[in-house]
Amino acid sequence: MVTLDELLESGVTICSSVLFRDEKTRKTCDSATDGHNLLTTVCRILGHKDLEAFDAKTRLSELGMDSLLTVETKHAIERDFELVLSTQEIRNLTIERIRQISLCKN
Repeated sequence: MVTLDELLESGVTICSSVLFRDEKTRKTCDSATDGHNLLTTVCRILGHKDLEAFDAKTRLSELGMDSLLTVETKHAIERDFELVLSTQEIRNLTIERIRQISLCKN
């Protein structure tokens, strides 16, 4: 709490936080059959162990996707899957739709 108080009382207007994936999350996400599908990519970005555990109609926005994660996902999809989506489309993607996109890519 002392560190947080110091930060809040300082004149600094920019701060950063980093979320490191634990080894267990990485191994679970990397265990996808082809090792590089859209579901695996989104799993890595969101830091979830297994998106398959969620309901197929769950939207990414419901899984804690904020604006920074949306942009990271957008860039990964454009780079790895040559698919251009708006940030709103990405936030509204469901797990079911992600699976469909992965199947079309393969």
